[in-house]
Amino acid sequence: MQRLVLALFFMYWPLAPLTAVAEPMTVTCQAEYGLTTETLHLPASADVFVFQSVSLGERFLFKAQLLQERAKLKTYVYELRSHSPTLIHASEHILSPQGCATLPASLGLNKVYSSDLEREMFFQCFVSCE
Repeated sequence: MQRLVLALFFMYWPLAPLTAVAEPMTVTCQAEYGLTTETLHLPASADVFVFQSVSLGERFLFKAQLLQERAKLKTYVYELRSHSPTLIHASEHILSPQGCATLPASLGLNKVYSSDLEREMFFQCFVSCE
């Protein structure tokens, strides 16, 4: 049992501390619902409570944050319901600490569906070096 605990501990222990991304970068996210496209320009932030957000119609709320010191991009999609917004999608993208040149230009197309009538929204984020 003790060996299992130690094995699990070392399996999840980071091999090297996560360092900040070396080069300044910006992230732009485009969120689309119906015929509406909204763009978020995400400045790097050290504050984990700072988000950029945009409402898409009266159906979705898209939030994102770039934590460059932690080498992460976080995105959230909420379904706007009458009683309160409900989280329906969350993602975390680890950004390469080796530099911006090693990152893909796009972090992939995400498709998110609401529980009501299967409404669909898309978002995609793009990384660029300054």
